[in-house]
Amino acid sequence: MQQGQIVLVDTNIIIEAFRARCWKALTAYYRVETVEKCYEEALTGDRLRPGYVEVEPRCAVGKIRHPSGCFSGTGHVFPELPRR
Repeated sequence: MQQGQIVLVDTNIIIEAFRARCWKALTAYYRVETVEKCYEEALTGDRLRPGYVEVEPRCAVGKIRHPSGCFSGTGHVFPELPRR
């Protein structure tokens, strides 16, 4: 991988990057992208649970590139499907 390439991340990657304290390095080297739902999930959870990882909202918020869409397997973004 080369510097500046797009890296799509999910909730688990966001949390693990904060746990490993490499989020800033990751986002400085790559163009990290996610969807709003993953960002939202990364900020929630049981704070009293042993091993809970705090995700700093101000560090992650600028990385949402597709706030109301979802990714297809080809990397294209499609609008969210209506809920039933």
